[in-house]
Amino acid sequence: MRTGAAGPPAIAAHANLKGAYLKTDYFPAPFENLQASIDASPDAYVIRNLRSSLGGGTFTAKEGTIFANHWIPTRYSLSGIGRNVRVQYFDFLPPM
Repeated sequence: MRTGAAGPPAIAAHANLKGAYLKTDYFPAPFENLQASIDASPDAYVIRNLRSSLGGGTFTAKEGTIFANHWIPTRYSLSGIGRNVRVQYFDFLPPM
């Protein structure tokens, strides 16, 4: 038997994506046939083993983190490798 006051519940989630489609206003091309493993908590979203079709090529990433404050994203540490990918250049970036 436990005694004492109970703390707030610990909430976490896990998702395995297979064949997902992700389109956002923050990136110029959709991620198609997306596969990834995501662990989510109020402090972070950890994305592992990401693979998708992107801009006619492929995009892969081993692991990345989206840091959060009460589930709301605050900053990102994401990187990956694109092969044969074509996406529209961001208008807000300086000329190359």
